[in-house]
Amino acid sequence: MEFELRQDAPPPLTYAAVPTTPPPCDPAGRPSSPSGQVVVRVAAHRVILCARCAWFRRALSSGMREAQQRRIVLHDTNPAVFDVFLRFVYAGLQGSPPLERCLSSVGQLADLLLLADRYEVEDLTVAVEAALVRKMDAESAVALLGLADQLGVAGLRRAAFTFLAARPHLLTSESLVELPDHLRSVLLKQGTVTALVPVRTGTLYNRYPTSFQERKNSDTVSNCSKK
Repeated sequence: MEFELRQDAPPPLTYAAVPTTPPPCDPAGRPSSPSGQVVVRVAAHRVILCARCAWFRRALSSGMREAQQRRIVLHDTNPAVFDVFLRFVYAGLQGSPPLERCLSSVGQLADLLLLADRYEVEDLTVAVEAALVRKMDAESAVALLGLADQLGVAGLRRAAFTFLAARPHLLTSESLVELPDHLRSVLLKQGTVTALVPVRTGTLYNRYPTSFQERKNSDTVSNCSKK
């Protein structure tokens, strides 16, 4: 079977990788679809996927479209991130470097967390959560709070609250507007927000968490639909 990664923009030409058994994602020679999307195809072993992941077992052992076509389509998934995801499904973290060395940016780690949550790979979710807690900084804390709340990742959510409580100046007018009402309420009750500060631009929050939820919903509809 194969995975088909579709992107509106070309993925990076190079990225960090770890030793692995499954075939790696190969950004070189990536074909484009008639719609102008960049398409990367990654081969995988159905037996291993079904043995290691309950989501794949359900999708590939039923009457779902994925089982009939022997193909799973993912939209707006970075090949570098998916490569790390697939390597983990095959071999776990044994003998692999820390996730922060495979995916250096907070954004890529957040993408990996989304994949782990979407496909119910709990061990990877725990590992990525720990990596994001270690990598959290002033540019990503608000976005990670929203993401952790959406995905129900309690440890990352607590870490983000603690980080922001010590740095209330990071909560701008824009970030408070974008956060869900219940998160704003918690921040206000904690006294984290004492005054609105000028809006900054160019932060990670411009991408997350809204795009995460939209992409998750889109892929859920695409991957779980029956023929």
